[in-house]
Amino acid sequence: MDEDEAGAAYARQEPPGGDETIHASVQRLIASGKDLAHAELAWAKLKGRSLAAILRRALLFGLLAVVGLMVGLSLSLVAGIVALAPHVGLLPATLIVIAVAFGMALIFGLLARHALRRLMGADPS
Repeated sequence: MDEDEAGAAYARQEPPGGDETIHASVQRLIASGKDLAHAELAWAKLKGRSLAAILRRALLFGLLAVVGLMVGLSLSLVAGIVALAPHVGLLPATLIVIAVAFGMALIFGLLARHALRRLMGADPS
């Protein structure tokens, strides 16, 4: 037996420690990686569902808050008209309340535009 044949025979021998081969180790590593990927995916789905439930609840409560705010604002406008009507008449009271409401809407709109411009970086002040 020459040196090449002895080297080939040694390479064909099973490694010490049993029938554990590199191929079996790689197969176990791949299976472990797949299990880890499946677990990570399941965790991400669970976290996404939890976040979606929280956002759905926040949207519902936000919608209820906006509806309540609009009802309250409408009642305030009507109450303002009713309170002013005996002093100036119904039509002037209505026009005063409308002018005040539009004036407040204009002021708040300009403040919102200013805040958005600062947020976008267009206005450095």
